[in-house]
Amino acid sequence: MLKRYNSFVKRINESDESFINDVPNNEVKKFNGMTDYTQLSPQATEDDILELSEKARIINPKSICILPNMVKFGKEVLKDTNILICTVISFPEGTNTLEQKLSENKKALLDGADEIDMVLDYQRLLENWDDQTQSLDRKEHDYLIQDIKQLADICHKSKKILKVIVESGNLDIPQTKYVTTLCIDGGADFIKTSTGKVDVGAELDKVKIMNETITEEGSDLQIKASGGIRTIEDQKRFFPFVQRFGMGSDSVDKINGIEKSEQGDY
Repeated sequence: MLKRYNSFVKRINESDESFINDVPNNEVKKFNGMTDYTQLSPQATEDDILELSEKARIINPKSICILPNMVKFGKEVLKDTNILICTVISFPEGTNTLEQKLSENKKALLDGADEIDMVLDYQRLLENWDDQTQSLDRKEHDYLIQDIKQLADICHKSKKILKVIVESGNLDIPQTKYVTTLCIDGGADFIKTSTGKVDVGAELDKVKIMNETITEEGSDLQIKASGGIRTIEDQKRFFPFVQRFGMGSDSVDKINGIEKSEQGDY
């Protein structure tokens, strides 16, 4: 691993120009600083996370987003930087029990995670949704609130951030509005559009509904657009309405002119 690290750093130092493309540098930097630079492949090794981390030193994203089993390693590699460590909980289905989510969350924080992206049990919402009332009954509503609130409380006690992934591509407009209020009432810091693992990721109309609902409620909930965000043009379309992007490392590398590596889409 050390040999690969030295080789990679040497390659960066010898060819800085290869890491720069034609996109205006200040615009790239702005969006980099709003981006969770993501590598969530189950096959990712420590070498892969090391390379991701060293590229992150060049790109300077808001965070690297990695699987829980890599959090401790990523934290160690980037401990001398301001780059945050983000990880996912109950990913990608969101169907883990609340007890399982709490256990995963506690371990991730102990390992050094700065931000938690938890998948809401949106499938439970879909299964129990009442089309007539455009809502859930009290029992299901309260369950999903607790799905958020208990994790939010733990994160906030440690001064960490909770983002809630709602898989909005699988929701209709009323359901999108509903989960936005759930995130507000549950005390989340961000509502996040997608895991990037379903057919439909971030959609502008759904993000606008989230933004309108947040404004109506007078909330400071923020929005993370993820799933299918792959170009700077995509970022520009969503930028007026979101505060964070989740993007696969390949897409971020391409925007920044970094040579392609074999990493998964997001």
